[in-house]
Amino acid sequence: TITIGLDQIRFDICTDYVDAGIAAGSVVEIQIGSNATLGGAGTKRIVNANDTAVHDIVVQTRDNLTVKDQVTLQLDLIDARPVVDATVESYLSFAVVAINSGTAVAGITTDANSTATTIPFGIFDITGSNVNREVAQRLTVSTNGTGGYTVYINFNQITLTSTVGDDIDVAAGSNASPLAWAAPNNTGDQNGLIGYHTTDGTLGTGTTGRFSANDTYAAPHTADAEVAYNAAPASAENTDIVYRIEVTALQESGIYQDMTVDYIAVPIY
Repeated sequence: TITIGLDQIRFDICTDYVDAGIAAGSVVEIQIGSNATLGGAGTKRIVNANDTAVHDIVVQTRDNLTVKDQVTLQLDLIDARPVVDATVESYLSFAVVAINSGTAVAGITTDANSTATTIPFGIFDITGSNVNREVAQRLTVSTNGTGGYTVYINFNQITLTSTVGDDIDVAAGSNASPLAWAAPNNTGDQNGLIGYHTTDGTLGTGTTGRFSANDTYAAPHTADAEVAYNAAPASAENTDIVYRIEVTALQESGIYQDMTVDYIAVPIY
């Protein structure tokens, strides 16, 4: 029989063993509460005390009231629970990569080799008809930023200017609202146009899909504007930037230079 008190559990040997006893070397296993497997499991267990002191569990073997054997088990309860922690360092890798002439990008085929630091359009041979040339660069980003990353672009000046002060004007669209490419119309100074396109079809601000169509171009600008975005960590993610110039036969001859481009990659943690 089993008798359960406030702070004790008593097991009385069954009558089958009273006379015969338990043979030496025998193992008697007592399963308590939800640990029990024979005859069904219970629903409770011995619970820890509410303090952090040392507590005794006394196991006695008795013959009536005489203690024959006694073992004391001590439980040392502590409140200092181990804390598991780890630190993952943040990282950002950003590279500007050359795209060679003859590469198909966003519906065009590039006309000249770029490098990581140059966007060389080369010579425009004017023979009476408009001349289009496109050059592209690739932006490659890796980051473990929780919120991904954004790449911004800006230019040191808006128009591409010659050494004697003539300029190639800007395309009609903007980064916030890019437009399909329209040829220069030879009115005023609009004998040539320059613009750019990004292949990232889903940006993070404004009309996010504004560059999703291939034929969408923006004019250069001096303020930062978004050209690549991802809302999650990324590994070697590529975005191509296409630069386009179209000139008419009325575009003044000269060496057009001194425009520089800044790319700014910003991880979002």
